[in-house]
Amino acid sequence: MGAETAVEAIADQAARAVEEDRAEVICLGCGGMSGLAERVTARTGVPVVDGVTAAVTIAESLVRLGLPTSKARTYAPPRPEHFVNWPP
Repeated sequence: MGAETAVEAIADQAARAVEEDRAEVICLGCGGMSGLAERVTARTGVPVVDGVTAAVTIAESLVRLGLPTSKARTYAPPRPEHFVNWPP
């Protein structure tokens, strides 16, 4: 399948979602679909969210907020006992 055929297949499925399922927005959930939002919007008439652009925008907003990485749980530094037999 060529690139243009793939783009047409994506646009076709998006148009079906709008027509048959009454979708009001299309979310492109694959990095390989990045850059297709404008073409799919033109085809469907509904807003299209480019997942890569959305993720970058969220990351940029978090940086602008100046929030540090949490140290409370998941991102806390390892406890010293984890290094008892380190390196293996």
